[in-house]
Amino acid sequence: MKKLIRRLAWILFVIVVLMALLPVLFKGKIATYAKQTIGEYVDAQVDWDRLGISLFRDFPHASIALHRVRVVGHDDFAQDTLLAFRSLRVTADLSTLFHPERIGIREIELNEPRITAHVLADGRPNWDIFKLETSEPEEPEPASESNIGVQITRLAVRNGYVTYQDDSSMIRLSIRPVHITV
Repeated sequence: MKKLIRRLAWILFVIVVLMALLPVLFKGKIATYAKQTIGEYVDAQVDWDRLGISLFRDFPHASIALHRVRVVGHDDFAQDTLLAFRSLRVTADLSTLFHPERIGIREIELNEPRITAHVLADGRPNWDIFKLETSEPEEPEPASESNIGVQITRLAVRNGYVTYQDDSSMIRLSIRPVHITV
């Protein structure tokens, strides 16, 4: 009986150590992959100061946090920060890793977002940052049913600030503070 308890204790210890080390060991790879993927789809500079991954904070769920995120445009919008926020934390069910067709997001928490929507006098908006496909479209694949579902249990925005500026009509609008919990 003592051997069984000792073995179970060691197995539990190894699991806890792995849960602590895996996020640390793969944090760099996850950050690099995220920046590359964002770069493929977004024509803006997206950066953050710190990425945090935890399997303990919201156990038995996994959480990913980004701190001091900035999205800055290019060309005429190089001096405009479209979006900045102190932190973004997403908590997801671990079952999502094993069943990607069912994405279960327990919580999205956005702290101190600063959104600046700016339209130049010629009508170009700063939020038009998604890259367009330039290659010839391949033959369309036959339509198939997709069973992918996303469920978000809670969304919270704390102390937000939204600014809209339209240079062509000389409109400027600011909304603050923005607090939303859904």
